[in-house]
Amino acid sequence: RGYANITSLWNTVDWPIVELGDYCFEGCTSLKSLDGIPSGIVSIGSNVFANCLSLADISALKGMNLYDIPESTFRNCRGLTGVSGLPSALTNICQDAFASCTALKSLDGIPDGVESIGDHAFSNCTSLVSVDALTNSLSYFGKGCFMGCTSLTNINSFSGNLYVLPEDAFRDCTALKNIEGLPTFSVIGDSCFSNCTSLVDCGIV
Repeated sequence: RGYANITSLWNTVDWPIVELGDYCFEGCTSLKSLDGIPSGIVSIGSNVFANCLSLADISALKGMNLYDIPESTFRNCRGLTGVSGLPSALTNICQDAFASCTALKSLDGIPDGVESIGDHAFSNCTSLVSVDALTNSLSYFGKGCFMGCTSLTNINSFSGNLYVLPEDAFRDCTALKNIEGLPTFSVIGDSCFSNCTSLVDCGIV
């Protein structure tokens, strides 16, 4: 938390390092990109870039050997419009990782190996219009994962091995109109589609 006023990661700390601790760059409101972060980092803590309100480019993560995006890593990064810069080795997107990223429009670019998306990971992403880019490897997403995504209008398909729609998954998605092409679910959790006031076609089988 000692870097609150930085605008760039170049020459910010003495590289090389292999780990970024919890809250390391949290609240760096003028930071616009992750350019300058070394590719040798193998672990990042929770809330590392949370509340970096101007952060718009995370493509520097692409070549890193990271398997997890930890809790609240990019929470409230209001300038972030996409996730195409995520590491190709990624398997887990943890709780609240992208919560309240209000400019996030698409999940295009989520790596094919992602298996798990945690509770509230994309909640209150009010510009998100589609979740169709979820991967073939996906076997779990958590409660409230897309809650409050008020621009989400259609769910056309989910790839992967999903058998449970958790509680509050799409709660308060007030623009959601159509649900089509979803697999057969064993469980649909409490309040999964609560307050989806525009929903007219629910094609869950």
